[in-house]
Amino acid sequence: YREAEHLGDVHVEAAAVVGRVAGHLPSRHLAVFYGGGPESVGLVGFSQGACLSTEFVARHPRRYGGVAALSGGLVGPLGADFEARFNVGNAGNTRSAGKVGKAKNPGEASPPSGSRGPLSGTPIFLGCSDVDPHIPEERVHESGRVLDALGGRVTVRIYPGMAHTVNDDEIGRVRALLQGLS
Repeated sequence: YREAEHLGDVHVEAAAVVGRVAGHLPSRHLAVFYGGGPESVGLVGFSQGACLSTEFVARHPRRYGGVAALSGGLVGPLGADFEARFNVGNAGNTRSAGKVGKAKNPGEASPPSGSRGPLSGTPIFLGCSDVDPHIPEERVHESGRVLDALGGRVTVRIYPGMAHTVNDDEIGRVRALLQGLS
């Protein structure tokens, strides 16, 4: 979430790495490259990978098979004006699933409003700790609001006291998201 100017041309290098990695993936994971379309592709990332996944989806909004960002969110300094950057106006429809064990509305489903924008109802799961030393909780909520305003069907789950890691609930949610890919 921090300033990214120091990264220089790292995005060029990252694209090259993605291209090399893609050459080693089974063909069903490369549906987007072989005509299956982006709706067959799931983007999953942890930490910096979560930041890159959410940033990519916000910059290239269209229907994807699903997105899971674990301990990450959109890239930028605290207080960044993401709504202006992604031209989404007042992004405020995202419902948070709350803190595990302390959810305001336990079992609450993602809002049905997520099919109106360019993400066309893409299922998006954002999970993070309330005390993550690298990702402020508010960044996760900001990211959820922006992705919702772009048309994603967003679920935000905040886990109290969890370290910068992945837990069993998140693994289950990612598994379910990936099993739903066409």
